Amino acid sequence: MKMNKINISCVALLLSLFTAPSSHASIHGSLKFIVEPNATSKTDELFATQPQVEAVDELGSRNKDFNDLIVFKLYSSSNCKGVFTYDGIIATNAVNGLALFHDFKISQAGTYYLSAEDFFGHKVCSIHPVVVDASR
Repeated sequence: MKMNKINISCVALLLSLFTAPSSHASIHGSLKFIVEPNATSKTDELFATQPQVEAVDELGSRNKDFNDLIVFKLYSSSNCKGVFTYDGIIATNAVNGLALFHDFKISQAGTYYLSAEDFFGHKVCSIHPVVVDASR
């Protein structure tokens, strides 16, 4: 099975998965997308709508104590399971429970679902696919 390399980029930290969370005091209920990228884009062009992920407590309110790393990945399936490929890990630290990604773009045409994950095992998958068309 041939694996295609997909470059995703974003002005954020490119970190390894071995980075430890900043504190166990910031454990929260779950993650949720409060802004998903717009549905279509061209390869290597910035998405008009940039993703935002929120850490929420068990009541659904933003956990402003959460300031840990959020990792962003691309999947081909709507449940964000299975194989994903990437050129690096796109990650950023949440600030007061909110992770903002900037200058998000994808280098290979295709249909993708986005996931956001933390080191406590919380994961959220985008509801809508992102379609990336080849640049002209």
